[in-house]
Amino acid sequence: MKLTRRKSIVMLLAGIGSETLAADDTGTVSILGTHDFDDGTKTVGINLVLKDKTWSKSEPGNRMAFLKTARGRYQTLPSPNIVQLLDANGNIAGQIEPLVPATAKRGDHGNKGKSFETGVTFDWKVL
Repeated sequence: MKLTRRKSIVMLLAGIGSETLAADDTGTVSILGTHDFDDGTKTVGINLVLKDKTWSKSEPGNRMAFLKTARGRYQTLPSPNIVQLLDANGNIAGQIEPLVPATAKRGDHGNKGKSFETGVTFDWKVL
């Protein structure tokens, strides 16, 4: 296939557009959180669904080292770009900052993840 200048520009714009849709092009932002506990490094997976502003988490072995709440809705606060993870009663279970879900892309990262349920702080990275 011969790439013309026009085709190259179209492909570039399509690629840029898909990066802003969500980190994994499905309308979902997938985040990996890590924390060094006394017994080793543990991880948590957090998924944000942009369409309905919901979140869910998973931890290996169904443990609850990071968050006790498994899913809920999320809300975003402007500057400094905080994502608050809410439980079923609307209480803040945790938060991730600085993160803007609508423009998140692979490789975005930070060290201001916090669980208000367990007191754990964690580093995070968009996958």
